[in-house]
Amino acid sequence: MRFPGDEVVKLSVRDDGVGLPAGFDIKKSRGLGMKIVGALVSQTGGMIAPSENQPGAEFIAEIPIEQNAPRG
Repeated sequence: MRFPGDEVVKLSVRDDGVGLPAGFDIKKSRGLGMKIVGALVSQTGGMIAPSENQPGAEFIAEIPIEQNAPRG
């Protein structure tokens, strides 16, 4: 994942559980957590993808930082 020329916030969430099932598709996930995270990433113009993490599962979200946004 990459937003060429943009600054991004990168968020990684992982565990050391059993991992993702074979053929896991983030867009078809029916879990509430994935729906919430998917909606947040979509609303901010970001991307999320599973990553290889053994043992366990990992998701990495990248959300672009708007260059003209006020900084506080």
